[in-house]
Amino acid sequence: MSNVERVEFEDRGQDFTWWEIDMETGRVVGCGPFQGGVWANGDISVDLATIGIGQRPRFFHKRRPDVSTLNHVIVAAGPAPVGGGGR
Repeated sequence: MSNVERVEFEDRGQDFTWWEIDMETGRVVGCGPFQGGVWANGDISVDLATIGIGQRPRFFHKRRPDVSTLNHVIVAAGPAPVGGGGR
């Protein structure tokens, strides 16, 4: 079973305030409270070196060659709740 971490972002009124990330593959596997279909659809992976409190994660879309940086800072990180947060 893979190691899934939940990272929580500063709340600036955006539609999502957390991601759940598979820490073996970097893939975003959960997102909430909204936009799960955008971020956790299997297309987005995170540069695991950019996961930490105070950081803005870099992410990749499997259909695009560029790398982007999320506009929101991570304020908390830890194991995902049992059962996950879903999409």
